[in-house]
Amino acid sequence: MKKWLAKYRTILSVIWVLFLFMIAFVYAMFQGGFVSWFVFYSFLPVLVYTIAMASYSLKDIDVRRVIKTDALNAGETMNVTLEISRKRSFPLFYLVIEDQLPEALLQRPKSEDAPVVQPKGLFSLNFQKRAGYDYKIANVPRGEYTLESVMVKTGDIFGFIQKSRTIRVKDEFIVYPQVKELGGWLPPHQSHGGKHRSNNRFEFDITSVSSVRDYKPGDRLSWLDWKTTAKQNKLVTKEFEHPLNRDVVVVLDGTYHRDGDESLFERATSIAASTATKALRSGSSVGLLSVGRNSRLIQMNDYAYHRYTILNHLARVHRQGNIHPAGEIRRYLSQFPPQVSAILISQRMDEHMVGLLYDFHSRGMAVDFFFNVSGGQRSLTDYEQQHIMRLRSMGLMVHVIDHEAFDAVVKAGVDRATS
Repeated sequence: MKKWLAKYRTILSVIWVLFLFMIAFVYAMFQGGFVSWFVFYSFLPVLVYTIAMASYSLKDIDVRRVIKTDALNAGETMNVTLEISRKRSFPLFYLVIEDQLPEALLQRPKSEDAPVVQPKGLFSLNFQKRAGYDYKIANVPRGEYTLESVMVKTGDIFGFIQKSRTIRVKDEFIVYPQVKELGGWLPPHQSHGGKHRSNNRFEFDITSVSSVRDYKPGDRLSWLDWKTTAKQNKLVTKEFEHPLNRDVVVVLDGTYHRDGDESLFERATSIAASTATKALRSGSSVGLLSVGRNSRLIQMNDYAYHRYTILNHLARVHRQGNIHPAGEIRRYLSQFPPQVSAILISQRMDEHMVGLLYDFHSRGMAVDFFFNVSGGQRSLTDYEQQHIMRLRSMGLMVHVIDHEAFDAVVKAGVDRATS
């Protein structure tokens, strides 16, 4: 019944207005006098406008959406403008326009100073052919979004005729994870002799001789130390610094955990984006391994556009898989270059994770481990503290993150970010 009434609403409304007009005419004919005829002629414009509104098509209205923010990060404000245009100057006493937003944007995280999203506006268009409506979405969450359509609604001033139309206006945009400035933090490096990494990934630095040793078959003649050979009366080969590089791989644990929630994973993606950005700006080649049911490895690169390759993936990634990440990470361990630096972000601290980090260390890899835990009154268990002490005794950096202001870990003497 409701569908039938909605389908024939315009026709029934016109019939009803005509019926009221006939009543006014009959009343004026039988009653006579100034008042009755004044009522009749006053109702005449209503009849004309109602019939004109019934014949007016909303297909004459076109809507264009303009998203004014290009590179948008989580937590920022998105500014949107709905531009309305039409070909005919038909008078519209009111126009309702509403942007059809996905649920993920309507149910975004709220803050005290964040205004309520109002993608719906009411204004009088009259004879104007162009108009616009602006609205904002504060504290926009990370993710990839598609806005499909905009609804417009109008009618006559008394509500006899009501028309609505959904206009397909498709726009896609990405909200990147929040990127924080990490101050004096630099990617970890592990070099023999205290040297910084060089850009030559697999070549010995022939200008840095660390020691000498006896000649072995296969050594290059250019590596022979002729002075020492003459003194000792045997072939002696120079020992060079180990091959160093500036490769950094960011490993993001995207698996489910019993103590984890979405806010922890959002923080983890922000840590990954911030560290990758800082590493690229410091001249390192950066790769990304996100671990879950469908793990993905982004190969190392240092080109400028590579940052957005990483950020695009971090904007789309979600928690998935009930597996322990250690086994999945080991599958990719052989694909990492020798002595690559690793930045591991996880909310797990157990024997499996410690064993994985020990494997990293045994391969000559420098490691920064961001232990991502819930904040509030939660304190580390004795079990977790023992593992942290073991890792630090191996020379690995461990940062305990229990607050959104994780950039505090780069401050001098701070290894636990708290509120």
